[in-house]
Amino acid sequence: MKSIPVEVYKNYNNFFDYVSLEALLIIVIGGLATLFGAYLGARVAGQKSVEAVLKQIEYSEKEKQRSEEIRQKKYDIYLEVHLNEILKQSKRVSFFMRLMVTHNEYNVDPEEEVERIISDLNSLMKQLYNIDPSYISLDKYKLLGKIKGYIKDIELYYKAFLATFEDEASNSQSNLIETVNNLELLIKRSSTSQLEDTE
Repeated sequence: MKSIPVEVYKNYNNFFDYVSLEALLIIVIGGLATLFGAYLGARVAGQKSVEAVLKQIEYSEKEKQRSEEIRQKKYDIYLEVHLNEILKQSKRVSFFMRLMVTHNEYNVDPEEEVERIISDLNSLMKQLYNIDPSYISLDKYKLLGKIKGYIKDIELYYKAFLATFEDEASNSQSNLIETVNNLELLIKRSSTSQLEDTE
């Protein structure tokens, strides 16, 4: 590469002799325009990024809510199936309790059947309580508590029935059957309200 001769420097010692004012303005204005364009581009890109993140958060929240609603509906179906089973079993308790004090024309041991049914009812309640509580609404959890209370009362009245004399046993039997009826009524009401909730 050749160097510029010294004579050229001597003849052109003024900067503006080398660069025209128009060229300088073009460079300065071009540089400022580039900076402004970069700023504007970064700003628009930043705004779009923030909007995209906000939309993603909103979508995630809606998806989470939808997922919770689906889990709740699944649990409601699960609960309804178990409530129907509890209802059937409670009716069997009433039947066998009445059979204990009347003539037993069936080939079954009513005491053994009632004990098995109470065991089955407790097992059903354990299954219902083994579900993660986040799936269960507060109303359903309260309902489970009431049902569990009735089942415990049935068990206590049955034990009292077995442990007492005939006249006291009749009172325990009446209490047990009344508790079974209350349990059945509670389950029927809750099933009706669940059907109304889904409509």
